[in-house]
Amino acid sequence: MDFENLWVVWLLAFVAIEGAAVLNKQRGDTLTAHVIRWFDATRAEGWNKKRITLLATMTGLTAHFVWGWLA
Repeated sequence: MDFENLWVVWLLAFVAIEGAAVLNKQRGDTLTAHVIRWFDATRAEGWNKKRITLLATMTGLTAHFVWGWLA
């Protein structure tokens, strides 16, 4: 199986979904809005743990991309 083609399909699907969300101008339907809601950017109970989890995830993802780029 050629996984490179699957990544292209995934990227096209993401662009289509996010593009539709941006163009319809409704609040709360972009990926950024969902991440803020999922990780509760307000000061609700447990918000520190959620922000630390988000920071660790984004740090790991960034390291993954940089490591792959340098390899």
